[in-house]
This record gives sequence, structure tokens and C-alpha cells, in this order.
Amino acid sequence: MSALLAAARPTYRDMLAHRWRSLAGVALVALPVAVLVCLGILGVNGDRFHNVFSSNPRTIGVAASEDTKAVHLEPAAGFASRAEEILPGDLRPSPIFGPVTVGVQHDSKHSNIQITQFDSALPPTKAQPLIDSAHPDEGTLILSYADARSLGVHKGDVVSISSPTPGGLSEAKVAGIIPGGRSYATAPVLTNTEFLAQHPEQATWAIVGDTVLNQNDIARVQSAGFSIYDKSLSEATIIDSGVHLNFEAFLSFIAIASSFAFAVTLLLALIAPVFSFALRRNTRMYALMAAQGAQPKHIATAVLAYGFFTGLLGATSGAVLGLAGSYAIGALRFPGVKLDVPLLYPLALWAIAIVASTAAALVPAWLAARQALAPSLHGGMPDRILNWRKEMAYGPVALPIILIALLTPFGKSIYSLLILLAFLATAASVPALVYATARVCSHHGLALRIASRDLMRRGFHTVPTAIALIAVTLAAAAGSVGVRSDEAWWDKVDTVVNPSTSAIVRNTNHQKNLGAPANKVEQRAIDSALALQPGKPLETFGYTDWNSTSIPGSSIPNIALEMEYDYTCEQTSYNDSVEQATFIDKDGRRTDESGEARQNCLHDMMTWFPSSAFTRYGRTLEATPETLDLWNFDSDADRQAAADTLRKGGVVLTHNSHLDGRDHAEFTAVRTPQGQTEPREEVSATLPAVEALPALGRDLRLVSPAAAKKLKISSSRIGTAIVFDKTLERSQQKEIEEAVENATGGEYEISFTKTTSKAKEYAPAIALWGIGFILLVLIIANSAAALRRSGKLFESLGAEPSLMPKVAAWRTWLVGTIGMTLGFIVGEIIGIIMIRVPRPGRPEANELFYQGDLYSMDWWQLAGVFIVPLLGAGGSWLVHRRLSAVEAEQND
Repeated sequence: MSALLAAARPTYRDMLAHRWRSLAGVALVALPVAVLVCLGILGVNGDRFHNVFSSNPRTIGVAASEDTKAVHLEPAAGFASRAEEILPGDLRPSPIFGPVTVGVQHDSKHSNIQITQFDSALPPTKAQPLIDSAHPDEGTLILSYADARSLGVHKGDVVSISSPTPGGLSEAKVAGIIPGGRSYATAPVLTNTEFLAQHPEQATWAIVGDTVLNQNDIARVQSAGFSIYDKSLSEATIIDSGVHLNFEAFLSFIAIASSFAFAVTLLLALIAPVFSFALRRNTRMYALMAAQGAQPKHIATAVLAYGFFTGLLGATSGAVLGLAGSYAIGALRFPGVKLDVPLLYPLALWAIAIVASTAAALVPAWLAARQALAPSLHGGMPDRILNWRKEMAYGPVALPIILIALLTPFGKSIYSLLILLAFLATAASVPALVYATARVCSHHGLALRIASRDLMRRGFHTVPTAIALIAVTLAAAAGSVGVRSDEAWWDKVDTVVNPSTSAIVRNTNHQKNLGAPANKVEQRAIDSALALQPGKPLETFGYTDWNSTSIPGSSIPNIALEMEYDYTCEQTSYNDSVEQATFIDKDGRRTDESGEARQNCLHDMMTWFPSSAFTRYGRTLEATPETLDLWNFDSDADRQAAADTLRKGGVVLTHNSHLDGRDHAEFTAVRTPQGQTEPREEVSATLPAVEALPALGRDLRLVSPAAAKKLKISSSRIGTAIVFDKTLERSQQKEIEEAVENATGGEYEISFTKTTSKAKEYAPAIALWGIGFILLVLIIANSAAALRRSGKLFESLGAEPSLMPKVAAWRTWLVGTIGMTLGFIVGEIIGIIMIRVPRPGRPEANELFYQGDLYSMDWWQLAGVFIVPLLGAGGSWLVHRRLSAVEAEQND
């Protein structure tokens, strides 16, 4: 042990002697740790408040209406009193209402906010974090930081509210500001408990109290016509038959472990150059240690000690900075809220950083222990890792095999592991690529020949830096492909049924908006929008359905439009996700065998409903040939067919709606009271029909006024649509939104069909440029001494002083180009493969459009691949040219 400690002593002595170099290594470890600790603590607290009432341990509600034992409520008694009577002991029901989107205004600022209301007099168990943090009184708001910032409010301010239901308040005090993305309120901000007691279906009723329920209590409550849930009893009914690690669970574990390992590997790749450069500088010291009797393990210990001490200092300072930063941000953003700090999280990051930093020095330690003694004493260290060996072929051979495996179905199921292996194979390809580059360049000019020779001789500079550049570029390229394709996917989804030029002006209180006639305030909103961008206004009408909205107390009925040829395909196995399941159509054909079956069952294979501002109240809308500019069609023929059908007084359906070429069908309009399923009133009529809307519109239907008259249904006005002359940029949309808000005092808003906020495409590219340039600067700084020695040698042989600056420039350019080009190419390939992996909730299985077809090149990053090495080469040339000039003056 004493020998190992003695071996480590020169290392920390050297760290103190070269403080700036040591500080660079410490900073590389400390900064990621500080950021991760800070973001992690803020993220944990955000999750803590984000969806407080997502899973209540005990709830009670009214049984389904088809249950003959369903409770019949009397207005005098109400739901709460009946439930309190039937629940045992001290148990009582506490209503949770929402989340509901309401308009909130403070001074001149207005915002639509999702708010969930609970009863502060009888708070649910899950509301305790809110109670402890904000100490809310009755009729107060607890806003998320994002919502508070959008309104410019602070704790104690009073805001105006457009209450969505009877009994709500018009203004409320802000009791607190919390982390997370959700806002909350205490009754009766949104509505009062009396209203909820008479409309129990509008709320979730949490059971509050200490009495423990048993199965007999559950049976008694259910027999009285209530539905009841107790998490502890539900979990107790699950038979514990031991641990069964099925294949899906194994794949999930592989995905999580591989993602974590990939992140750690990227970190190691970024840190490794620091230790490689340190090893290069301390070559003579390690050789002298060997000359004095030090064994290879002692030399390896000296190198590992550098990694350990760097990791220890960096992890400790990073953890302290992260904790301090999280507390500072918490105090500024969430006054009065005590942050929950899971100590295991910063401790785990601290330990991981130390282990990772030490691991990053493993390869340099192994090489230092094996290097030759005599050349090291003279300051030279021929790098034999770049002399050709068969091991150098492993990376180039494995990389294409792994990428091909990613294209297979099984490879997609373990894509996280294969991506990790692809990165390792890419890194393992660097020695072969450097070797090939050096051989190609050895037949050109003198400066390039010397630079290519240095690539072979100074592997401790070349390989770690190239791998670090690969790590940064690969991660940036693959991530950029995913982000850009996601944006393109959402752009396409947003405009499946409505064009990107469309928008709708409506009241911010969507309950008051439905059926309201046009007025002067709405006209001011329309005029303010058209004053900024030209367009055509169109009044819009539609029908409500229970799937889309619920407006308690409204006299407007829900309308469901059924068609005689509707049918649902049979799913063969409910163990599979909908996107991957097999369906059987009415003719017995399977979707995994028949293209016709896939078309017939297209809507059943979808797990989503394309939505827009126009379908907020329902997916059946009134239309005329003049309003078809509000809808998308796959072709002009479809548009013309829709117009002809509406003129005939018919109904327009989406493709794949089972009309099978028929031009008429019997439709049934089912009318039910708002928020209820009974009683049903049905009216049928045979009407002209056509499939013309895009298939991905699913159950969207356009009804002509004449068809509505035959079906005896009345549409409700939902606002004024505007079809602009062109698709607006997000900045133009925001300008119009602000104009509408200012013109109406926040009473009206404009909602655009396409609102995907494009990420600043240059931001990740500039970050890549910056990190890449820093890594190249490390090469410049750490190769200066060696190049000066080489320069003196060549000058003694008659070379011009300008030779070594050229050599330095070529060398920096070669390393930068090798690392960034290889990383970019592999990153793009991985990104393209990744976006073709099916994800739940997306219509990949419909074969109509794949996210993989939405790939686009990030030209900013591609430019960086060429520009950053050139900038590095230019910087290297300037630095060494200045050094050469200084030495020349000293010699004179």
C-alpha cells in the first residue's frame, strides 16, 4: 500500500504544479455534475407537483348508467351526502375538479391555463404537498412557475378568472408558486361543491379519512349503486407467484441500462483527452519512476491517481455547485416552497463521476505501464497503438454489421443496446481511419507528410481527441434528426384535416363561446388579425359530442352521427399494442395478410384522433361548398366530390369509412343531454354520402345544412375561422395573438391549426461548433512544445520557419475532419434508423406516412463539420506562426 501511495505522490504534485491544466480537467467533470444535480433536483420537484391527482389511492363515484343499481340522486341530498352516508367510519368524499382550461388575466396580460381544483376544507391525501408548500385558503390559486411567469404575477397578487361553471369566482388570490407544469386552485375558484354534488360525473371524488376499507365495505358500497376503488385492496388481490422476467421486461431493462451506459460512455470520451495529454506530458516522470524500480502497476497507479483526484475534485465541486444552484433557483422561482432533495441522487452522481473519471484514465494507465523505457527518457514516445494490427479492423468490420442489425425487427427491439455498440464500434474505427489517412497523405507535400506522420506517432493526442469529436458530433447529429423529424411529424399531424393557413377566433371561455352569436368584441379580434395578415373570415358551426367536450348545465345536446355501414374490426390479441396488433375485417381477412383488410381496418389500427381548434367541441361539423377552404383534401377530385355532395344535401366522410363506392347511406343522429348518455333520441335519414376527407381524419364528418334538417339536428356556432393567404411563421402568429388579446382585453383568442414552434436550427449546431473548437484548441495547446522541438530540428536541416505552422494547421485539420465527419455520418445513419422505430400513439402501422419519411438534413451541423476543422487549423497556424516569430527574434 505504501508503494502505491508513493507512486501516486508525483501525480498530485504535478497537478499542483500545473494548475491550469488540472483546472481544465476538474471543470470538465464539475460542470456536467453541477448541471445534472441542479436539473435533477428541480426535475424531481417538478414531477412532485406536476400531476398531483393523477392516481388517487381511494375514490368513489356513480356507477355506470347501464347498471340497474345505479344511484338516483335527489337534488336535496346530492352525491356527497349520499356517499358520506354509505362510507364507513370517518371516510368522506372530497371532489377534485379538472383539469379545466380557463382564461386568467393580470393587468394587461392574459393566458389560458389548465387548473385542477380541490377542496381545501377537506383536502385529498394527494394534495398534502400543495398544502405544505402554499398553505392555501379557500378560493385561492397555486400557479406553476411557467403560468405565473406568463401572467407576470407573484405570490399574493390577485388575478381575474373566467369561471367555466356556475358558482365559480371572478377573481382569486395567488397563494403560492410551485415547480412543475400544472396549476391548482381551491374551491370555489372554478366551481362550488354544491354544483359538483349535483353533477358528480364532472369530478373525481377522492375518499378522505383514516378508516381502512375491507372487501365487505366495498361490496356494500357497490350494492348501493356506487363505484369504488381502493388501491391497497386491488394490489392485495394480485396473486404473488414469484418474479417472472418476461421478454418485454428484459428488453425494457436492456433499453434503460444501454441508455445509461451510452451517456456514461459519451462522458468518458469527452474526459479522456485530458488524461491522455497529462500522460504525454509526464512521460519522462514515469520513465524515471521505472528506472528507480517502480513496477508497471506503480506507473499505472500514478496515471489512475490523476483520474481519481480529478474526478474527486470535479465531482465534489460540481455536486456543491449543483445543490447551491438548485436552492438558489428554488428560492427565486418558488418562494416559500421547500425543495425535496433526494440525497441519493447527488451522491450517486458524485460516485459515478469519480468512477467515470478514473475509468477514463484506464487506457492511458495501461499504455504508460507498457511503454518502452529508453525512448521515454529522451522525451519521445513512438505510439505503437497506431502501427497496423489486426485488432484495428474490428471497428470498421463491426460498425456496418451493427447498423444493418438496427434495420431488422429484432434489432429495433434492442436499439438502445445496438446504438451503444455502434458508438463503440465507431470509436474503435478511429485507429484504422487515422492509419489510412496517414498513408494517403504520405505522398503529398512536405507539411502534409509531416502532419500525417505525427498522426501515427502521437496517438495520445490524435485518438482520444478524434473519439471525443465523434462522441459530440454523433450525439448532436442523431439528436438533431430526431428533433427535426418530430417537428415535421407534428406539422403533418396538425394539418391532417385542416390546412396550415387556417385559424379560429373564439371566446377564451369555451363554455360561453359555444353557440354565442357574433358581437363587436369578436369583430375587433377579427379586424386586428386581418390588419396584420390578409385572409378570409368564415363563420363556423358544429355539433358537440361527449368524446370531445363536456359543458355542465348547457342545454346544447350531444350529437353522435352513425352510418349504416360502420363496423369495427376484430382485434385478434389484446396483448399486442394497437399499432402492432392483427385485425380481422368483416370478410374474415387478416391485416397481416391482406392489403384490403389493412385498408378496411385502418381506423381501428389508429390510437389517436387528429384534432384541431375546429374539432374542440366535436368531430361532426356543418359545412357548405363555400367553407371547404377550412378542410384538407388529398386531391382536387376529392374536394370537388365533397362540394357536389354538400350541394346535394349530403354528408362527407373520411376515406376508408366502408362506403365501398356507394353514393348514399342511412345516417342516424343520436341526441343525448349534455354530459349524459341517456335518454337517447334517434332520427334516421338516407342521404348522399362520399368519402373525400383524408383517411387519417378517422371519424371526422361534414354535414350539410340540408342533411342536418332531415336528421332534425341543430348546429351551434363555434367561432369565426380565418383562412390566411399564406402559412404564417410562428413569430407572425404570436404577433397576431398579441394583437387579438390587446384588442379584446383577453376576452377573445385566436387558435392556429399549425402552431409547431420550430427549434432554433442553428442552436445545436453552434453548440457543436463550440465544443468541437474547444477540443481542437486542446490539441493546439498540448502539441505546442513537441512541435517547437520538431521545428528546431527541421530548421537546423534548412527548413523554412513557416513549415511548422503549416504542419500544425494540417494536423489540427486532419484530426478535426476525421472525428467530426465520421461522427456526423454515423449519427445521421443512426438518427434515420431511430425515427423508423414505431412508437405508441403514432400512426406508423397505417402505412400512410412514416416519421422515417420526414427526414431532413441539418445543414448547420453539416457546415460545422467543414468549418470547425478549418477554424481550428487557422487558429493552430496563427499560434505556431507567432511562436516561431518570437523564437526567431530571441535567436537574433
